[in-house]
Amino acid sequence: MKLLVIEDDKGIVEALSFTFQVGWPESALVVSYKGRDGVALVQKERPDVIIIDLGLPDISGFDVIRAVREFSLAPILVLTVNLEETDVARAFSLGADDYVVKPFRPLELMARVRSLKNRLLKPRDEQTLTIGDITLETFKRVIHKDGQIIHLTNAECIILKELIINSPNVVSNTRLADEIWGCEYSGATDSIKVHVNHLRQKIEDVTSSPRYIKTASGIGYFMTV
Repeated sequence: MKLLVIEDDKGIVEALSFTFQVGWPESALVVSYKGRDGVALVQKERPDVIIIDLGLPDISGFDVIRAVREFSLAPILVLTVNLEETDVARAFSLGADDYVVKPFRPLELMARVRSLKNRLLKPRDEQTLTIGDITLETFKRVIHKDGQIIHLTNAECIILKELIINSPNVVSNTRLADEIWGCEYSGATDSIKVHVNHLRQKIEDVTSSPRYIKTASGIGYFMTV
């Protein structure tokens, strides 16, 4: 497994290096301390997973995510020093798949990286699912709706897939967390809420009154047509 870390704090880089050397010795870390160099390394190294700090010395982590998503579907995990929903939501909207708050817990971070890698869809896993006027291509992570092609993040694709397959039944937050990350962790429900909100922005005509993705308060979500 090749992991690209784009982080300007050498202490954080050393902590990440130690975490993966001990817990996942077969993994290889590639490091960039600047955003632009990191984007170039994504093209050159083709990492399995990318970890990005939002506060970089040359360009912001948001700019890195936007640039990377122009040519790569590699899963992106964001490191952030705060829990501002607007920052997390913006990162997700640009194509990030998950986030971890600094200071991070090494075992949790490693588990989240493993989950992102293990849940990447392969060509043989391709499914084409249709509900109403929405068609989802799971491997390509795209929706076809009203003649438009809408791109999804890995988490958004997993959520939509589960909702379509199980429609009209409710899919619990626990089930969605297990499908996305392999387990439910503290804060998973809030993360799922952010992903669902961005998914609604992509497919709903009126996000404040969703037609497709409904909320089962305190339980999870379900999909209707």
